[in-house]
Amino acid sequence: SASVAAQLERLNGFAELAQSRVAALEAEHTRLLTSSKLLGYQKQRLEGVMEALPDAIVLLDESGSAIFANAKVRGVFGVTPQEVVGRTTEDWCKDRKIVDFIHRCEGKSTARQLLEALEFKPATSTEKMYSLRAWPLATAPTAAARYGTLLVFRDVTAENRAAESRGEFVAHLAHE
Repeated sequence: SASVAAQLERLNGFAELAQSRVAALEAEHTRLLTSSKLLGYQKQRLEGVMEALPDAIVLLDESGSAIFANAKVRGVFGVTPQEVVGRTTEDWCKDRKIVDFIHRCEGKSTARQLLEALEFKPATSTEKMYSLRAWPLATAPTAAARYGTLLVFRDVTAENRAAESRGEFVAHLAHE
């Protein structure tokens, strides 16, 4: 009877330990579920902001694969965001000049990158002119820990036409 009581005591101890472990796991599950929902909400908000921008936006991860593209990429490259996401730059952009520029930018510092831009006419429209800038995405304390690249394709057609018109106007005035 003493050995049965000892075994029941050990069994009760094991049951209490199991219950506390289950409670801890349930609390951890709830915390992770809440974190997951919060991250999903923040991701949706960020994607909403990037969709609202007037420029075509592509986010590349650290390996150079696209993890986000807004709908405006269709006007620049003639491809949907679904055709861009999950693929490398070479897969969705057939212009070697653009691909080379992106690869060059992936290894540079933020300060240097802000100075560089590539202007190009997309294959989808000979009338339009775009400017491409690439910014590294890095953790705040050190730029060494990079986790991707932000590509911004901005339509500069109107700005270029205005600059040309100004130049023609000044030339015309000078001639008069």
